[in-house]
Amino acid sequence: MKKIDAIGRAKIIIAMDFIARCITDDAIYDSWLMYGITDGDIAYNTAPEEIIKRGYCDDYIFRKIMELFLRLMKSASNCGGLSYDRVVTSFQV
Repeated sequence: MKKIDAIGRAKIIIAMDFIARCITDDAIYDSWLMYGITDGDIAYNTAPEEIIKRGYCDDYIFRKIMELFLRLMKSASNCGGLSYDRVVTSFQV
């Protein structure tokens, strides 16, 4: 994989983690921590290179993380939605 592709993947993983942290249902969010990104692996200032070093950008792992993210977003839409900066939303699919 080219470095530019890995950097892009790492940025996507950081973005997914940021959004996943907005899930209002703790059980759904816990799935993200258990099967997606381990708690503490991504902080506010985590560089994409750190994500690459942890192996999250490998083809198989990257695909599985994206699939999990989509499943969790679908579940979140039916169970409280997302919350950020005192704004809560829910969308029934």
